[in-house]
Amino acid sequence: MTETKRVMLRIRTEQRVPGEDPEIMELQSEGTLAQYDDRTELTYVESAVTGLEGVTTTFVLYDDRVVLIRDGEKLKNTMVFQVGKKTDSLYDVGFGALLITVTAQRTEMDLVIGKFSVEYTVEVEHTYMGTNTYAVSYRVLD
Repeated sequence: MTETKRVMLRIRTEQRVPGEDPEIMELQSEGTLAQYDDRTELTYVESAVTGLEGVTTTFVLYDDRVVLIRDGEKLKNTMVFQVGKKTDSLYDVGFGALLITVTAQRTEMDLVIGKFSVEYTVEVEHTYMGTNTYAVSYRVLD
């Protein structure tokens, strides 16, 4: 493992549900960056702004996919975003879990300048819910 660096993350999410206006949320959070031979990991702790206060979120960036891991009392979930592939996961909120299926439409990464994005469709219990986008940028603080 390489050394862990402190970073400032800027995260923009957009949820598009058919027949409704897009829901956009932007936040900044301090987090950590760890680079390994085969992947880069960006981790931060969610705040009350997202409704997931105390949940640790990690983006794991590989050459061919992005993995989003959320772990905390309020939520446990791992989603894999690989273009063209449907992946299932359990969205466990403590008192129950839902089957979530995601299909990445596109992923873009430029780790030299510190940004990546993922656009994906979401199904909950096999029902199409819409399209979501994560656009994340980061800069090293130390």
